[in-house]
Amino acid sequence: ILHVVHVYPPEGRTGAENYTATLARLQADAGHAVAAYTRAHRPGTPLETEEEGVRVVRHPLPAHGRPSWRRDDHASRARLAALVDTFRPDVVHLQHLQFHDSLPPSDVPLVLTLHDGWLACPAVKRIDVDGRRCERPAGAGCVACFWKGRRARLVPPSAARLAAPLLA
Repeated sequence: ILHVVHVYPPEGRTGAENYTATLARLQADAGHAVAAYTRAHRPGTPLETEEEGVRVVRHPLPAHGRPSWRRDDHASRARLAALVDTFRPDVVHLQHLQFHDSLPPSDVPLVLTLHDGWLACPAVKRIDVDGRRCERPAGAGCVACFWKGRRARLVPPSAARLAAPLLA
């Protein structure tokens, strides 16, 4: 089982990170071969470790020092492809929609867990630009809210890249 997640403990310990680490550990405890592919967030982070029975492979920080997981990050894609080729998972579990185009073409089944409102809200968190929880059905005012939020820098750039073609 290969999990693909944007950050993995101990570097990150919020919802998706804790969920992924706990699930991976439980799968390893049950006798499965489990790996996690993630990116390093700090200089000097070991690029390959074993944590609680889970093989963790991290993509190094780029030269500019900011974590990256972009479509044109060929080094990260190559490292992930090499892991898929050597680890040979029976299933790949993506922890966010943003990783869907990072995987090499293969016949390996994919499982996707949506930890945020990616499909229901182009701003991701279903929080409007005034900081209130959005109760509107998806599509009701989303385009205006998205672009207003983007101008106010409330929409993450990765979400903007994914959502912009859908909202054009």
